[in-house]
Amino acid sequence: MLFSIVSDYKEAFKYKYVIGSFVSSNLKVRYRRSVLGYVWTVLVPIFQYGVIAIVLSQLARSAAENYFGNFFSGAILFGFFSAAVSKSTLVFLSNEHYLKKVAIPKLVYILSDVFYELANFLISFVTIVLVGTAFGIFKVSLPVLFVPVGLILFVVFILGIIKLLAVAGVFFRDLKYIVPVLMQATFFMSPIAYTIEQMPKKFQIIIALNPIYYFLEIIRRPIVHGKMPEVELIMICLIISISSFLIGRVFLKKFENKVIFKL
Repeated sequence: MLFSIVSDYKEAFKYKYVIGSFVSSNLKVRYRRSVLGYVWTVLVPIFQYGVIAIVLSQLARSAAENYFGNFFSGAILFGFFSAAVSKSTLVFLSNEHYLKKVAIPKLVYILSDVFYELANFLISFVTIVLVGTAFGIFKVSLPVLFVPVGLILFVVFILGIIKLLAVAGVFFRDLKYIVPVLMQATFFMSPIAYTIEQMPKKFQIIIALNPIYYFLEIIRRPIVHGKMPEVELIMICLIISISSFLIGRVFLKKFENKVIFKL
């Protein structure tokens, strides 16, 4: 199976210029005729999450230590997840004209969407972490070097979900309406506006079943608390990532040749 996976990605990256073109053109279209351009990628989450964090920190009975650090890191990471997954049901539908005319591996379209959202996320994430560090919200110390590992695991997890939903979205068109609603529910089920310790025991069990929780924690530990993630946390994220990736791959391989007939 490993050889087959490597072969699939080697084939997809033969079209790296196509992927780059998709990402570049989508970024240009998004900020076309905008005065501030890419600056909005940073300003929007700062204003949006900043206002929410201020309100929620005042409403919370007992705000967690470094509430702003916890909230901003969680909200930005979840924003990346939500944006990528919410669009995933349209990956093949929005590229129908290419799929019917050009023989390009379907993985190319999936990777293009993932890299586009990843580019947007990294611009805002890196900038906000630097600004937050200057204001003492985030901590830059040796454990920060682990953040890229956590992000890679998160991206692999997201990639598996997108593969599954990209195919499912072709066969079940109503998914494009259902997934955004599920994302809203998942936001409140994830410890972003609160910490898991603030919740009653019965709700902590429910939160612990949410895979997003572990990816938030593996990246929060270094930048918010200045600590390395525990080995147990790393192993949980690794298992979840690999499981998601393999399930998504199996689903894509099984149905990718049938997609064209459903468009």
